[in-house]
Amino acid sequence: MGLKELVLQKGWAGKTISRAETAERVNELIRPLIDLMHLYNGSLSASGSNSGVSDMQRAMPVLRADIGKLTETVHSCGAVAYSGTDLSASSYSVEESHWTAVLEREIAYASVVSDEKAIEHQMRTRAILANVVANSDHRQELVNQILKGEMTKDVTARR
Repeated sequence: MGLKELVLQKGWAGKTISRAETAERVNELIRPLIDLMHLYNGSLSASGSNSGVSDMQRAMPVLRADIGKLTETVHSCGAVAYSGTDLSASSYSVEESHWTAVLEREIAYASVVSDEKAIEHQMRTRAILANVVANSDHRQELVNQILKGEMTKDVTARR
């Protein structure tokens, strides 16, 4: 948290990036999140039904809402947001949708969005980016629970 956030708490002072630059930068965050959504969907469909998977299924609407928030931010800047219509959910096969791969992609995405938070965006965009990172952290915790559950199953099956 910077000095301006600590002092002002609300509002903003200083120069922020332009609407066009905001749209361009936020648009670059949408495709990887849509990719993640498809990877999650592929992994969820290939997984059994344990409590970790059920928790992840309940977290999926939040991921879709994050995509909507980023898309709406681009639209509010007067630009066209990436829609993901060129992607096919069937291209995310079950073989490549491993929970470990999903976790790696989620960590990489959270890192990119965290880096983006350092840019002088308008307050609303900064808040959205902070929520996207927080939601990503939550999904990472859920994936770790799923992976722990799978490791427990493997150890039990070997005995």
